[in-house]
Amino acid sequence: MLTLSPESDPQLFQAFVGSVGLLGIITSITLQLQRIPSESVDVLVRPAASIGEILTIFQQEEQSADFLEAWVDGFAGGHDLGRGIVTCAKYSDVWGKEFSTGIEGYPQGVTFLQNRVSRVSIQLKERFTRYVGKIGRPAVKSGVRVANSTMYWWTKWRAREEIRRRSLFHYTYYSPVALTGYRALLPQGTETFQAFVPRSQAETLFKQIMLYSQEHHFIPLWCVIKQHRQDPYLLSYQVDGFSLEVNYQVVPQTVQSLRKMLWKLMKLVIVAGGRFYLAKDSLLTHTLYRQSVGDAAVETFLHLKQLYDPEMLFQSNLFHRVFRASLQ
Repeated sequence: MLTLSPESDPQLFQAFVGSVGLLGIITSITLQLQRIPSESVDVLVRPAASIGEILTIFQQEEQSADFLEAWVDGFAGGHDLGRGIVTCAKYSDVWGKEFSTGIEGYPQGVTFLQNRVSRVSIQLKERFTRYVGKIGRPAVKSGVRVANSTMYWWTKWRAREEIRRRSLFHYTYYSPVALTGYRALLPQGTETFQAFVPRSQAETLFKQIMLYSQEHHFIPLWCVIKQHRQDPYLLSYQVDGFSLEVNYQVVPQTVQSLRKMLWKLMKLVIVAGGRFYLAKDSLLTHTLYRQSVGDAAVETFLHLKQLYDPEMLFQSNLFHRVFRASLQ
């Protein structure tokens, strides 16, 4: 049993955070929390005609927004390549009446965010969503294409400067019904590819990823851009820049061709100084991972692995794919 902190054992602490369960099991953890000042957020949705414009909006809003992300239309090509919508959300400065704690002395919503929808209602919605999802499977791509275009042009026409107040709970969490619809529409799931790229390389590389996907006829169903900053952890995927997450529909007949394309994209990301998020990866090889995080980081981690887990009790498929070959 070890108690780790940045002060008592900085090397092991920095290696343990992000070690994907390979160094040990956490039995307790102490966190510094951030007070939530409101039960709701004020949301501003801004259309962007290109990836470059998306990154510009991020830089304009990063100091004032509490939540910031962009959706990109993976189907748009030509002059519209990389168009999307940036969502900027800030904690509201007023307390609403949607939630109530019932505890004297607490503002409404500060302790509990209650879901007042009955379980029976949720089950009926999930059953209906599952049925509709199965019917809609053959038209997934065409449906997403139309929905993407409609959403972009509607935002561009109507909602450019309109601020909407939303419940924090519903803004930050997917409902069970949404997850039911995802599984019904995509029974084989999706292949997720998320590239974390330095700021200076982000625009060029993200355009390459989108264009390369379209040229190979693998259109991502949804794409998300987020902004990141570096951290001190040994195997960190964070960079001072941005990430692009693209999600492709898995079709058994073409899945091998999709994976070959993603391996090529990984090499482009590495050349640009980028990294990958292991929790969303199923394709990285030990060679590609070493090229991404560097030999020194991998060797340091494996040294600590042998020191604190000499019998290799903590293993996983990811460990064998990404790290084990380096021990042989």
